[in-house]
Amino acid sequence: MVRNLKERVSWIDIAKGLCIIFVVLGHVMSPGVIRTYVYSFHMPMFFLLGGICYKHKYSFKSFIIKRAKGILIPYFVFSVISILLFFVAAKIMPSISDVLNCDLKDNTLVMLYGNSKPDCMKYNSPLWFLPCYFLVVIEAFGIESLKQKVKFAYFREVAIVVNIIVATLLNLFLKLRLPFQLETSVSMLVWYELGVLAGEKLDNKKSISGKSRIITIVITLACLVSGFVMGYINRRITGTSLQVREDIYGSFALYYFGAVAGIIGWCLVSRLICKSAVFEKLGQMSIAILVLHKFPVLFFQEILPVTKKWLEKGDSLKGIVSGVFVTIISIAASYIIGALIVRFCPILLGRSKNKKGSGSIVQAVDK
Repeated sequence: MVRNLKERVSWIDIAKGLCIIFVVLGHVMSPGVIRTYVYSFHMPMFFLLGGICYKHKYSFKSFIIKRAKGILIPYFVFSVISILLFFVAAKIMPSISDVLNCDLKDNTLVMLYGNSKPDCMKYNSPLWFLPCYFLVVIEAFGIESLKQKVKFAYFREVAIVVNIIVATLLNLFLKLRLPFQLETSVSMLVWYELGVLAGEKLDNKKSISGKSRIITIVITLACLVSGFVMGYINRRITGTSLQVREDIYGSFALYYFGAVAGIIGWCLVSRLICKSAVFEKLGQMSIAILVLHKFPVLFFQEILPVTKKWLEKGDSLKGIVSGVFVTIISIAASYIIGALIVRFCPILLGRSKNKKGSGSIVQAVDK
């Protein structure tokens, strides 16, 4: 079981690496086919991967402290940095205020409330993920604790079904805007608990080779294609890309089946890749890339005239090429800065140096 492994699992890091690439790509691209597909599964996949890494071995107090350090410290640190940076930038370049709300008081209140709806966390909108993720892991701790006390074999499965029903009803009948996106955490808990369930079943020591590799490739392609089709159809129904942050899911049947297909497809891609230093490092640095990539992306989208013009073309050749280019540059810049932070001040990312003094870093979110 993944949760009992002391060492990182390569394919999970690769999957996280692919996931953070999709996150940045989705934020770079204008609305279109590519963005529609990416948005159809990438956030559920992130939560599911987190669930696979879940370990139920702490007291509630220790669990809260550990998760607060690994999740909330980066949230508040980079929220404050973002708010101050854009506040100062707006004084130098007033045109920035046309794109962002740079008011210091407003943004501080938004940060403390931790809800990005309706698009009010513009100082660094990807940060919405962290407070929501914090609530999800607390909710998951409650479910896993109850599971141990109730002694019902299918307690987790029942909890997942109940959460699907509750999330659907909330979305259909109530338009909530709760602290730390509690309303979004209910639907994302479904994916996290599916990850916990998957973590108990997966055999990470079993290699994929020979005939099983060919079968896996066929299944992978089927999942990727079907996920793309369902995501596209759902967009046609919804009229916009699915957006977890805004709780926009369209047809819930297409949303769940499309996301499952996309997640399985890309997780199988990660298993087939098996080993990749680049993707593994990106996965290990995913939180850093998440909190940092807004800055280079905004530069290319709003300040640099050439890329701004090309990115607006969406699914055209120029739009795709420029989108891929900006994604690569933004990820590279975020990775380098993240690596420097890990090297000199890891606490900013909720990390701590190994007590043995080896300089290795423990990422609290994954442990």
